[in-house]
Amino acid sequence: MNTMKLLSMALVVGGVAVCASFGARLSPPMRAELSMQGTASMAEGRAKKALGAYCEALAKADLEPACPDYKPPAPAAGSPEPAAKPAEIAVKPPKPTEAELLAKGGAAVDALRASAPAGQAPALATLRTAWIEAKAAAVAPSARAATTPPVPPTERLSAWFADSGLLFLLGLGAVLAGAIIGRKVARAEALGHGPTKDGAPAAVDFGALLGTLADEMKAMLATMPEGGDSAANRLRIRQEVEVLQRSRFEPLVAARGRLQARYGLAAYAEIFGPLSGAERRVNRVWTALVDQHYPEARDSLSNALLQIDAAREALAAVTARAA
Repeated sequence: MNTMKLLSMALVVGGVAVCASFGARLSPPMRAELSMQGTASMAEGRAKKALGAYCEALAKADLEPACPDYKPPAPAAGSPEPAAKPAEIAVKPPKPTEAELLAKGGAAVDALRASAPAGQAPALATLRTAWIEAKAAAVAPSARAATTPPVPPTERLSAWFADSGLLFLLGLGAVLAGAIIGRKVARAEALGHGPTKDGAPAAVDFGALLGTLADEMKAMLATMPEGGDSAANRLRIRQEVEVLQRSRFEPLVAARGRLQARYGLAAYAEIFGPLSGAERRVNRVWTALVDQHYPEARDSLSNALLQIDAAREALAAVTARAA
Protein backbone atom coordinates (compact mmCIF):
# COMPACT_ATOMS: atom_id res chain seq x y z
CA MET A 1 0.00 0.00 0.00
CA ASN A 2 2.86 2.39 0.82
CA THR A 3 4.37 1.68 -2.60
CA MET A 4 1.13 2.68 -4.30
CA LYS A 5 0.98 5.83 -2.21
CA LEU A 6 4.51 6.77 -3.22
CA LEU A 7 3.71 6.03 -6.86
CA SER A 8 0.60 8.21 -6.68
CA MET A 9 2.53 11.08 -5.12
CA ALA A 10 5.37 10.78 -7.64
CA LEU A 11 2.95 10.85 -10.57
CA VAL A 12 1.11 13.89 -9.25
CA VAL A 13 4.26 15.86 -8.39
CA GLY A 14 6.01 14.93 -11.63
CA GLY A 15 2.89 15.63 -13.71
CA VAL A 16 2.41 19.05 -12.13
CA ALA A 17 6.08 19.88 -12.80
CA VAL A 18 5.80 18.85 -16.45
CA CYS A 19 2.52 20.75 -16.92
CA ALA A 20 3.96 23.88 -15.33
CA SER A 21 7.15 23.68 -17.40
CA PHE A 22 5.63 23.11 -20.81
CA GLY A 23 2.35 24.94 -20.19
CA ALA A 24 4.26 28.17 -19.53
CA ARG A 25 6.42 27.92 -22.65
CA LEU A 26 5.83 30.47 -25.37
CA SER A 27 5.09 29.33 -28.88
CA PRO A 28 7.84 29.90 -31.48
CA PRO A 29 5.91 32.79 -33.17
CA MET A 30 5.48 34.51 -29.81
CA ARG A 31 9.16 34.07 -28.96
CA ALA A 32 10.07 35.55 -32.34
CA GLU A 33 7.68 38.49 -31.84
CA LEU A 34 8.99 39.28 -28.36
CA SER A 35 12.58 38.93 -29.53
CA MET A 36 11.90 41.37 -32.38
CA GLN A 37 10.27 43.88 -30.04
CA GLY A 38 13.09 43.53 -27.53
CA THR A 39 15.74 44.10 -30.20
CA ALA A 40 13.95 47.25 -31.38
CA SER A 41 13.50 48.55 -27.84
CA MET A 42 17.17 48.00 -26.96
CA ALA A 43 18.34 49.69 -30.19
CA GLU A 44 16.09 52.70 -29.57
CA GLY A 45 17.33 52.87 -26.00
CA ARG A 46 20.96 52.95 -27.12
CA ALA A 47 20.17 55.72 -29.63
CA LYS A 48 18.33 57.74 -26.98
CA LYS A 49 21.20 57.33 -24.52
CA ALA A 50 23.74 58.44 -27.15
CA LEU A 51 21.56 61.45 -28.02
CA GLY A 52 21.35 62.45 -24.38
CA ALA A 53 25.12 62.23 -23.94
CA TYR A 54 25.71 64.39 -27.02
CA CYS A 55 23.14 67.02 -26.06
CA GLU A 56 24.39 67.24 -22.48
CA ALA A 57 27.92 67.77 -23.77
CA LEU A 58 26.64 70.58 -26.00
CA ALA A 59 24.87 72.19 -23.06
CA LYS A 60 28.02 72.04 -20.91
CA ALA A 61 29.95 73.72 -23.71
CA ASP A 62 27.29 76.49 -23.87
CA LEU A 63 26.44 75.52 -27.42
CA GLU A 64 22.98 75.32 -28.94
CA PRO A 65 21.82 71.65 -28.58
CA ALA A 66 20.82 71.03 -32.19
CA CYS A 67 19.23 67.67 -31.37
CA PRO A 68 15.85 67.31 -33.08
CA ASP A 69 14.78 64.22 -31.11
CA TYR A 70 16.15 65.20 -27.72
CA LYS A 71 13.79 65.57 -24.79
CA PRO A 72 15.30 67.12 -21.66
CA PRO A 73 14.82 65.33 -18.31
CA ALA A 74 11.54 65.83 -16.47
CA PRO A 75 11.43 68.86 -14.13
CA ALA A 76 12.28 68.26 -10.49
CA ALA A 77 9.52 67.82 -7.95
CA GLY A 78 8.03 71.13 -6.88
CA SER A 79 8.96 73.03 -10.03
CA PRO A 80 6.09 74.67 -11.96
CA GLU A 81 4.69 72.60 -14.80
CA PRO A 82 4.43 74.13 -18.28
CA ALA A 83 1.02 75.40 -19.30
CA ALA A 84 -1.12 72.80 -20.99
CA LYS A 85 -1.80 73.23 -24.66
CA PRO A 86 -5.43 73.43 -25.79
CA ALA A 87 -6.86 70.07 -26.67
CA GLU A 88 -7.00 69.20 -30.32
CA ILE A 89 -8.87 66.49 -32.14
CA ALA A 90 -6.29 63.93 -33.19
CA VAL A 91 -6.70 62.40 -36.60
CA LYS A 92 -4.70 59.24 -37.00
CA PRO A 93 -2.82 59.09 -40.28
CA PRO A 94 -2.68 55.78 -42.15
CA LYS A 95 -0.16 53.37 -40.71
CA PRO A 96 3.10 53.49 -42.72
CA THR A 97 4.65 50.40 -44.22
CA GLU A 98 8.01 48.98 -43.25
CA ALA A 99 9.53 50.25 -46.49
CA GLU A 100 8.24 53.77 -45.80
CA LEU A 101 9.64 53.74 -42.29
CA LEU A 102 12.99 52.46 -43.55
CA ALA A 103 13.12 55.19 -46.18
CA LYS A 104 12.12 57.88 -43.69
CA GLY A 105 14.60 56.71 -41.06
CA GLY A 106 17.41 56.39 -43.60
CA ALA A 107 16.72 59.88 -44.93
CA ALA A 108 16.82 61.32 -41.43
CA VAL A 109 20.16 59.63 -40.72
CA ASP A 110 21.61 60.83 -44.04
CA ALA A 111 20.49 64.36 -43.27
CA LEU A 112 22.18 64.25 -39.90
CA ARG A 113 25.40 62.95 -41.41
CA ALA A 114 25.35 65.68 -44.06
CA SER A 115 24.70 68.48 -41.55
CA ALA A 116 27.74 68.03 -39.35
CA PRO A 117 28.67 71.36 -37.71
CA ALA A 118 31.92 72.86 -39.02
CA GLY A 119 34.79 73.27 -36.59
CA GLN A 120 33.17 71.16 -33.85
CA ALA A 121 35.46 69.95 -31.06
CA PRO A 122 36.70 66.35 -31.54
CA ALA A 123 35.00 65.14 -28.33
CA LEU A 124 31.65 66.58 -29.43
CA ALA A 125 32.08 65.23 -32.96
CA THR A 126 32.72 61.74 -31.55
CA LEU A 127 29.57 61.89 -29.42
CA ARG A 128 27.56 63.12 -32.40
CA THR A 129 28.85 60.32 -34.62
CA ALA A 130 28.04 57.73 -31.93
CA TRP A 131 24.50 59.07 -31.69
CA ILE A 132 23.97 59.03 -35.48
CA GLU A 133 25.31 55.47 -35.80
CA ALA A 134 23.12 54.28 -32.93
CA LYS A 135 20.13 55.96 -34.57
CA ALA A 136 20.99 54.30 -37.90
CA ALA A 137 21.25 50.90 -36.20
CA ALA A 138 17.77 51.35 -34.69
CA VAL A 139 16.02 52.20 -37.99
CA ALA A 140 15.55 48.65 -39.30
CA PRO A 141 14.46 46.87 -36.08
CA SER A 142 12.13 49.74 -35.14
CA ALA A 143 10.49 49.72 -38.58
CA ARG A 144 10.05 45.94 -38.45
CA ALA A 145 8.57 46.00 -34.91
CA ALA A 146 6.22 48.88 -35.75
CA THR A 147 4.76 47.26 -38.85
CA THR A 148 4.65 43.57 -37.89
CA PRO A 149 1.12 42.64 -36.69
CA PRO A 150 0.76 40.59 -33.49
CA VAL A 151 0.42 36.83 -33.80
CA PRO A 152 -3.30 35.84 -33.80
CA PRO A 153 -4.49 33.83 -30.76
CA THR A 154 -5.39 30.75 -32.78
CA GLU A 155 -1.99 30.69 -34.41
CA ARG A 156 -0.30 31.11 -31.04
CA LEU A 157 -2.30 28.22 -29.59
CA SER A 158 -1.72 25.88 -32.52
CA ALA A 159 1.99 26.69 -32.62
CA TRP A 160 2.27 26.17 -28.85
CA PHE A 161 0.48 22.81 -29.07
CA ALA A 162 2.74 21.67 -31.89
CA ASP A 163 5.79 22.65 -29.83
CA SER A 164 4.79 21.74 -26.24
CA GLY A 165 1.23 20.41 -26.26
CA LEU A 166 2.00 16.70 -26.27
CA LEU A 167 4.37 16.96 -23.32
CA PHE A 168 1.83 19.09 -21.46
CA LEU A 169 -0.84 16.43 -22.06
CA LEU A 170 1.61 13.78 -20.87
CA GLY A 171 2.08 15.68 -17.61
CA LEU A 172 -1.67 16.14 -17.27
CA GLY A 173 -2.17 12.41 -17.79
CA ALA A 174 0.37 11.70 -15.05
CA VAL A 175 -1.53 13.99 -12.67
CA LEU A 176 -4.82 12.24 -13.44
CA ALA A 177 -3.27 8.80 -13.10
CA GLY A 178 -1.72 9.73 -9.76
CA ALA A 179 -5.01 11.13 -8.52
CA ILE A 180 -6.90 7.99 -9.55
CA ILE A 181 -4.34 5.70 -7.91
CA GLY A 182 -4.35 7.81 -4.76
CA ARG A 183 -8.13 7.73 -4.60
CA LYS A 184 -8.17 3.97 -4.99
CA VAL A 185 -5.57 3.58 -2.24
CA ALA A 186 -7.56 5.85 0.08
CA ARG A 187 -10.76 3.93 -0.68
CA ALA A 188 -9.04 0.60 -0.08
CA GLU A 189 -7.77 1.83 3.28
CA ALA A 190 -11.20 3.21 4.16
CA LEU A 191 -12.88 -0.09 3.37
CA GLY A 192 -10.25 -2.16 5.13
CA HIS A 193 -11.25 -4.33 8.10
CA GLY A 194 -10.07 -3.70 11.61
CA PRO A 195 -9.24 -0.42 13.35
CA THR A 196 -7.30 2.38 11.72
CA LYS A 197 -4.06 3.82 13.07
CA ASP A 198 -5.97 6.21 15.36
CA GLY A 199 -8.20 3.42 16.65
CA ALA A 200 -11.29 4.39 14.67
CA PRO A 201 -13.73 1.50 14.17
CA ALA A 202 -14.49 0.15 10.74
CA ALA A 203 -17.66 1.06 8.87
CA VAL A 204 -19.10 -2.43 9.37
CA ASP A 205 -19.29 -1.70 13.14
CA PHE A 206 -21.37 1.41 12.66
CA GLY A 207 -24.73 -0.23 13.33
CA ALA A 208 -23.47 -1.94 16.48
CA LEU A 209 -21.97 1.31 17.72
CA LEU A 210 -25.24 3.15 17.14
CA GLY A 211 -27.16 0.42 18.95
CA THR A 212 -24.82 0.55 21.95
CA LEU A 213 -25.08 4.32 22.03
CA ALA A 214 -28.87 4.19 21.95
CA ASP A 215 -28.98 1.64 24.79
CA GLU A 216 -26.66 3.70 26.99
CA MET A 217 -28.62 6.89 26.34
CA LYS A 218 -31.89 5.13 27.24
CA ALA A 219 -30.31 3.87 30.46
CA MET A 220 -29.08 7.38 31.28
CA LEU A 221 -32.50 8.88 30.60
CA ALA A 222 -34.05 6.32 32.97
CA THR A 223 -31.80 7.66 35.76
CA MET A 224 -33.08 11.20 35.19
CA PRO A 225 -36.58 11.32 36.69
CA GLU A 226 -38.49 14.58 36.48
CA GLY A 227 -38.01 15.27 40.17
CA GLY A 228 -34.39 14.19 40.37
CA ASP A 229 -32.76 17.61 40.29
CA SER A 230 -29.90 17.69 42.80
CA ALA A 231 -26.26 18.72 42.77
CA ALA A 232 -25.06 15.13 43.14
CA ASN A 233 -27.35 13.88 40.36
CA ARG A 234 -26.29 16.67 38.00
CA LEU A 235 -22.61 15.91 38.62
CA ARG A 236 -23.11 12.18 38.04
CA ILE A 237 -25.02 12.66 34.78
CA ARG A 238 -22.49 15.22 33.57
CA GLN A 239 -19.68 12.73 34.09
CA GLU A 240 -21.66 10.06 32.23
CA VAL A 241 -22.20 12.48 29.34
CA GLU A 242 -18.43 13.12 29.14
CA VAL A 243 -17.79 9.38 28.97
CA LEU A 244 -20.48 9.04 26.32
CA GLN A 245 -18.86 11.75 24.22
CA ARG A 246 -15.41 10.16 24.37
CA SER A 247 -16.27 6.47 24.11
CA ARG A 248 -19.24 6.56 21.72
CA PHE A 249 -19.54 9.75 19.69
CA GLU A 250 -15.84 10.17 18.93
CA PRO A 251 -15.45 6.65 17.40
CA LEU A 252 -18.59 7.20 15.32
CA VAL A 253 -17.25 10.50 13.99
CA ALA A 254 -13.83 8.92 13.34
CA ALA A 255 -15.49 6.20 11.24
CA ARG A 256 -17.16 8.70 8.89
CA GLY A 257 -14.50 8.21 6.20
CA ARG A 258 -15.12 4.50 5.95
CA LEU A 259 -18.86 5.01 5.99
CA GLN A 260 -18.65 7.48 3.11
CA ALA A 261 -16.26 5.24 1.15
CA ARG A 262 -18.55 2.24 1.50
CA TYR A 263 -21.95 3.83 0.86
CA GLY A 264 -21.23 7.15 -0.86
CA LEU A 265 -21.61 10.81 0.00
CA ALA A 266 -25.41 10.92 -0.17
CA ALA A 267 -25.79 8.00 2.25
CA TYR A 268 -23.18 9.54 4.53
CA ALA A 269 -25.19 12.78 4.69
CA GLU A 270 -28.42 10.82 5.25
CA ILE A 271 -26.95 9.09 8.32
CA PHE A 272 -24.79 11.84 9.73
CA GLY A 273 -27.53 14.48 9.56
CA PRO A 274 -29.49 13.08 12.52
CA LEU A 275 -26.32 11.79 14.18
CA SER A 276 -24.83 15.29 14.23
CA GLY A 277 -28.07 16.59 15.66
CA ALA A 278 -27.90 13.99 18.43
CA GLU A 279 -24.33 14.97 19.25
CA ARG A 280 -25.28 18.63 19.54
CA ARG A 281 -28.17 17.81 21.86
CA VAL A 282 -25.94 15.65 24.06
CA ASN A 283 -23.52 18.58 24.29
CA ARG A 284 -26.51 20.68 25.28
CA VAL A 285 -27.26 18.22 28.09
CA TRP A 286 -23.80 18.89 29.57
CA THR A 287 -24.22 22.66 29.22
CA ALA A 288 -27.67 22.65 30.80
CA LEU A 289 -26.37 20.66 33.76
CA VAL A 290 -23.54 23.15 34.27
CA ASP A 291 -26.17 25.93 34.16
CA GLN A 292 -28.21 23.96 36.72
CA HIS A 293 -31.12 23.71 34.30
CA TYR A 294 -32.12 20.11 34.95
CA PRO A 295 -35.41 20.03 32.93
CA GLU A 296 -33.61 21.36 29.83
CA ALA A 297 -30.92 18.69 30.21
CA ARG A 298 -33.56 15.95 30.42
CA ASP A 299 -35.43 17.25 27.36
CA SER A 300 -32.18 17.55 25.37
CA LEU A 301 -31.25 13.95 26.14
CA SER A 302 -34.72 12.76 25.14
CA ASN A 303 -34.49 14.63 21.83
CA ALA A 304 -30.96 13.31 21.25
CA LEU A 305 -32.28 9.78 21.63
CA LEU A 306 -34.89 10.48 18.94
CA GLN A 307 -32.10 11.65 16.60
CA ILE A 308 -30.10 8.48 17.29
CA ASP A 309 -33.14 6.37 16.37
CA ALA A 310 -33.45 8.38 13.13
CA ALA A 311 -29.77 7.73 12.35
CA ARG A 312 -30.25 4.01 12.95
CA GLU A 313 -33.24 3.97 10.58
CA ALA A 314 -31.24 5.81 7.94
CA LEU A 315 -28.37 3.33 8.28
CA ALA A 316 -30.77 0.42 7.92
CA ALA A 317 -32.26 1.95 4.77
CA VAL A 318 -28.80 2.58 3.29
CA THR A 319 -27.54 -0.92 3.96
CA ALA A 320 -30.75 -2.37 2.51
CA ARG A 321 -30.28 -0.39 -0.70
CA ALA A 322 -26.63 -1.45 -0.94
CA ALA A 323 -27.42 -5.14 -0.42
